[in-house]
Amino acid sequence: MFFYKQVSIFSWSGQKVMPNGVSCAYFALKNYKIGKKDSDAFRTGIAGAQTARVVNCAANAVPAINSTSKPVRIVGKIASCAKKIVYPLIIASGAYRTFKADDKVKTGVSQGSAITTMFLSEQAAERVLKIVDKKALNTSAVKNNKYLKIGYSVLKGLSYAAASIFGYEAGNKLGNSAVDKVRQKKETNEAKDEINNYMQNEVFDDIENELTLEQDSQYHEQNTADL
Repeated sequence: MFFYKQVSIFSWSGQKVMPNGVSCAYFALKNYKIGKKDSDAFRTGIAGAQTARVVNCAANAVPAINSTSKPVRIVGKIASCAKKIVYPLIIASGAYRTFKADDKVKTGVSQGSAITTMFLSEQAAERVLKIVDKKALNTSAVKNNKYLKIGYSVLKGLSYAAASIFGYEAGNKLGNSAVDKVRQKKETNEAKDEINNYMQNEVFDDIENELTLEQDSQYHEQNTADL
């Protein structure tokens, strides 16, 4: 119950940071797992940056903590810096994956597509959640129930994280599919060209053979007439 008593979820600061804290915690855990699994230092760096943001969110959400104290201000500065480096680290991770991949073209396209759609999905989620905020926060059921406030904040954070993950996965699949289709079309066109060249060569050979036979026949007829 300490959490419920201390965290002013719908004080100005608590309402603002709680969803961010939830989504950052999810991103920290997911990127840590990816970094450990794939030996990707950039993903591990993202996990560290997101963890710093979680700590900062917690510090700002708990009124008992003096937000003007030196440790909290240091955490705030670290979190501010961490927020700025998350996206560059994501891009660097995509470049690293492309560099070490056997199929660099396909990996590069899929990573570029994944990161782009992830950014777009996050922007769309922010706009939608702002609209939902205006309606949800004005309902008496949410206003007068602290547990619903907490649940709404957690759901909001998870919704943002889900939109980001969905955008990344969808973009990754879209990039892979686009490369496969282009390559398939190229192979099909090359196969058609080979068939056309083969058919043209066969036609030319047949014409050449017919002309040769006709010339031989004419030559034979001429020799016969001379005799």
